Amino acid sequence: IADVKTLRARQFPEDGGPLAHPVRPSSYIAINNFYTPTVYEKGAELCRMMRTLIGPAAFRKAMDLYFKRHDGQAATVEDFVQCMADASGRDMSSFFRWYEQAGTPQVIAEGRYDARRKTFDLTLEQRTLPTPGQSEKLPLLIPQALGLVGPDGEDMPLDLEGVGRLNAPFIELSERKQTFRFRNVAARPVLSLNRGFSAPIHLIVNASPEDQLFLMGHDRDSFSRWEAGQMRGRELILAEAGGKSQSSDVAAYAQALAPILADPSLDDAFKALMLGLPEEANTTPPTARNVPTALLRCPRARGGD
Repeated sequence: IADVKTLRARQFPEDGGPLAHPVRPSSYIAINNFYTPTVYEKGAELCRMMRTLIGPAAFRKAMDLYFKRHDGQAATVEDFVQCMADASGRDMSSFFRWYEQAGTPQVIAEGRYDARRKTFDLTLEQRTLPTPGQSEKLPLLIPQALGLVGPDGEDMPLDLEGVGRLNAPFIELSERKQTFRFRNVAARPVLSLNRGFSAPIHLIVNASPEDQLFLMGHDRDSFSRWEAGQMRGRELILAEAGGKSQSSDVAAYAQALAPILADPSLDDAFKALMLGLPEEANTTPPTARNVPTALLRCPRARGGD
């Protein structure tokens, strides 16, 4: 959570402003141009995404291979990614776009539950707005760790149509827009997406206030619990600023925090984070149900303004 707050405060604004540049710039004037939040903070997130995509065991194998091949050398990003591909047996060429394209992707998520068919359709659409020198953006490979949280607060099995039961709880968004259908979903789930901050994106999801409060109390992923609280807190602040605040909404938010604070199994530092209201530099974009299309295209919206 601390890493995410730093990334959003320092790197996201850089990615959305006139100084936006790729993690691996194609050229530079001086080497100290590389000492930026994009190269360091976002670059670290790319390594973590590769670990998510190929799994911890293959990542460990890839790191061993990297040191074996390139110890003492001036290795390149291409060398590093190739070790990931060789150790995992997976083609990583499409992932390299993360190193070549600037900008923070927006991922717009919409879920729909069909009670009769017992299916849950998750539609994801990715957009990366133009940045200096890059007016056209290609789709990125975006891992999304997720959960479908049932009414009892437990994660439901992830039975993905065309794949079957998922061995690891994440999916891969590789096109501009994709729909994933989960089968045998016994009851309406609450969607938990981008768990563990599995990708450095702006996530825009049509979650209701009730769903946000539910995830605050039940999501097994600590980051997602915190993120749900930040989203709900942000909406309450905006409602207050716009003169639309309802005392019942504020009371419901406080009631959702109470059992978190009383839970002896939770770390005190996590409880303190849950109590913290969203900072201006760390706010995420509004949820999809409140975002006009024009705002999604506004560069200022990506910086959290």
